[in-house]
Amino acid sequence: EMYADSNGTNHEANVTIQVDISSMKITDYITKVSNNNNGYVSHSFNQFVKINDDSIVAVDHGDAVPRSICLMEYPTKISSGKFTTKEVKTTDILKFGGNSGDNYTGASVGGFEISSSSYLTAYNQIEYSGYDWTLSRGNRTVTVTNGIDELKTYQIKEGAESRNVYVAVKPKSGSKVSLKKISKCADYKTASTPHLVKISSKRFLVLWSEFSVVEFSTVLDSAQFRNYYYIVPDNKVYYTEVNADGEKQGDIYSFKGNLSDCQPVLFNGNIVWNTWTNNENKFYCIDKSDISKREIKKLSYTHSSEAEGKLLKLPTFEEGGMMEYTCDFCGETYTEALPKLQGIMGDVNADGAVDIRDAVIIQKYIVHCKTDIDIGLADYDGDGRITIRDVTRIQKHIAGLI
Repeated sequence: EMYADSNGTNHEANVTIQVDISSMKITDYITKVSNNNNGYVSHSFNQFVKINDDSIVAVDHGDAVPRSICLMEYPTKISSGKFTTKEVKTTDILKFGGNSGDNYTGASVGGFEISSSSYLTAYNQIEYSGYDWTLSRGNRTVTVTNGIDELKTYQIKEGAESRNVYVAVKPKSGSKVSLKKISKCADYKTASTPHLVKISSKRFLVLWSEFSVVEFSTVLDSAQFRNYYYIVPDNKVYYTEVNADGEKQGDIYSFKGNLSDCQPVLFNGNIVWNTWTNNENKFYCIDKSDISKREIKKLSYTHSSEAEGKLLKLPTFEEGGMMEYTCDFCGETYTEALPKLQGIMGDVNADGAVDIRDAVIIQKYIVHCKTDIDIGLADYDGDGRITIRDVTRIQKHIAGLI
């Protein structure tokens, strides 16, 4: 969000700032509405910045200025502390139809890398031939109730717009752009936004997921949702290698698993990324020397907390209770059941006697000091709470007053 007028309307575009890290001072910037000659793109859906021979090369996804995936080459040298210029060379990698500023473009950029000979951009796109751009306006998601009191939100598509993964190639020394189709989605299959990983200046890995495109009326029989579609993941990872000129090298591999917002990186000879689902962390590794080899390492976590929990229900001799904690790892709240009471009421340290040591432990609990305590046996006065009154009654019991 760059600006807000009196009506609260915000403008979105790319912003470029250069910082001298040694002094942490801004040396140059563009933060105003401008034009492509300055490297400005609006509305900017995704940006990628690389350095080639001390000059910026960037890729940006615009829907208005310009309405394209564009590649921008800066003539200035950033080592001077300045990058601004009015002579940025802009190349439209993929132009979109429709009206300027229509948010829907039928494409999504996922990666940009520089090879020994070319600039490579990985993205997905629909089949534009004959596409009706009047469908690009309006809300593309619908929330419905599927079954009794079960609310589900589906990502709706106006028509079965299958997307495929492409790598766009622009030679460093030329201006002609070639588009290399990578995936083979058809017949109600669609590809996700791809990742692009640089293995070397001549080797790159393209990774993506695929989904089935399902007609919505098969789920909810209503004329309101005719010709609407939603996507169902097949929970597989697809990948293949391309060379410095974006040409696919060998087969497309796949295996059961998932990608995530975690950008895959080259680490210790492997292409590595991770996912986090249901308290299980999976690290995926593809061998850069032989990409047909891969493995998945799983780390499962259980909720844990060092903090004193919140008592939701005191246990009794007839039924158990419940405590609530906040996990130190993930920040989520979780509950733990407390067993039925056994032993002697007031004997919170389970040593077989009710004495001053029990009173001290309860006092520590009341002021939130970490202590081992049988919480159910601390409610000595039976009012359903752990308070100083329980301590007082135990002290009176010790003194023989009750």
